Amino acid sequence: MIILAFSDSHGTTYSIDAAISQEPIVNAIIFCGDIAKDADYIRSAYPNIPLYSVCGNNDFFCSDPFIAMPEFDGVKLYITHGHKERVKAGYYGLLSRCHKYDCSLCVFGHTHQAFDEEIDGIHLLNPGSIRTSAGTYVRLQF
Repeated sequence: MIILAFSDSHGTTYSIDAAISQEPIVNAIIFCGDIAKDADYIRSAYPNIPLYSVCGNNDFFCSDPFIAMPEFDGVKLYITHGHKERVKAGYYGLLSRCHKYDCSLCVFGHTHQAFDEEIDGIHLLNPGSIRTSAGTYVRLQF
C-alpha cells in the first residue's frame, strides 16, 4: 500500500499533481492542512483515491476535522496540522495525544520543515511544505 502525505500547499496544487503523477499506484493521500480548498481539489481531481484531510491554522470555514486516526496494516496514525498541539514549541502535545489514542505514527505539518524521527516510541513525520516545485512530501509504504 502506497500513501502520499502532503502539507502546507497554501493554494498551490501543481506540485501535488507532479508527485502523484510520479507514482504508478497511490492507494491513499494524507493532507495535513493549509489550505482546505487544496484538499477539495485533491478530492475532485483524484476521486478514486481515498483522502484523509485535516484543517490547518489557515483553514477558515473548513469542514474537515482537526485530527484523523486511520489505521493501515495494523498501524494507527494520528494525522493533524499541528497548530493545536503547538508543534512550533516542541513535540510534547503530539506525543501526548499519540499516547492517549494509542497511535504509533504521527503525520503533521505546520512548520513547513520536513521531519522524520522516533521519539518516546512514536514515529513523528512531517512532510514539510509542498507549496513550491521544490516542495517536499512523504511516500509511506505499508
